[in-house]
Amino acid sequence: MLACSFCAYKEMVVQVKMKKSLEIKILLPLTLLVVLALAVLSYMQQSKSNDVIFSSFAHSSIMKSRLLSAQMEGAFKWKKPDQIEQSYEKFKADKDASLASLVCYSSDGHMLTNFDSDIFTPYDLQSEFIALKLYENHEHQEVSLEKDKHFLVFSPVHDTKKDKHLGYLVTAWSKEHTQQLVWHNFVFLTTMSG
Repeated sequence: MLACSFCAYKEMVVQVKMKKSLEIKILLPLTLLVVLALAVLSYMQQSKSNDVIFSSFAHSSIMKSRLLSAQMEGAFKWKKPDQIEQSYEKFKADKDASLASLVCYSSDGHMLTNFDSDIFTPYDLQSEFIALKLYENHEHQEVSLEKDKHFLVFSPVHDTKKDKHLGYLVTAWSKEHTQQLVWHNFVFLTTMSG
């Protein structure tokens, strides 16, 4: 009788093991599928978030350049470098502004003033201006270019009263701060999804 109860117990243990094995065979792939789906959704969210962040950065850079070029109209008209420098003085030390480099050219191509940041990696705008002059279509339109670590904006400066082209404000806005923000978001989302 002891042998029969031992056999029954052994059979029950085998059935429990098979049941657990079956549960593991079902739950493990299901769990892996859920984790994979969450990782894919997290990646898609991060990608979309990055697009929005960099799009906002580009829009902000263009708007700041437009405002600066409008402020500089009088200084360009009279070719006063000290007045031009006063226009962008607030941006020089402002880490949130992200101004890496700035160059102002008169309509005849002479450099009026230039600035390279000590906070952000500067960008050589003089070579880019030459490329712009080759591209220029004499309508003096605003041009923006995206580079690896910078966003460049070529803003025409106009005398609004006489509708006359006065020159260009060429700015390089550093993406370093924004890229750090994106990286921190990535690390946070990866940790949270894990």
